[in-house]
Amino acid sequence: MKASGCVIDEVENGALALEQFKQHNYDVVLMDAEMPVLDGYSATREMRAFERERASAPTPIFALTAHALREARDRSIEAGCTEHLTKPIKRATLLDTIDKFVP
Repeated sequence: MKASGCVIDEVENGALALEQFKQHNYDVVLMDAEMPVLDGYSATREMRAFERERASAPTPIFALTAHALREARDRSIEAGCTEHLTKPIKRATLLDTIDKFVP
């Protein structure tokens, strides 16, 4: 992704992702579903609540997970993710998804 010209912030866990989200404006969030401290689903729910409190437009949040079953996709969408992407993910697939949801 760094070669794409994107500016990327990386964090080690869902709680830090939530803190960063509250402090910065992002065009897109790539959310690992399985993170320590606060999992990606819970972090996404908190991000959506934060956006609602501020009447902000929803930021595209893409769940990244190795879980490919329908139940996993449903869990991502129910948590507030815009899209569910399974790992390993091809760079072209990720960039296509970003192009689809990010103005």
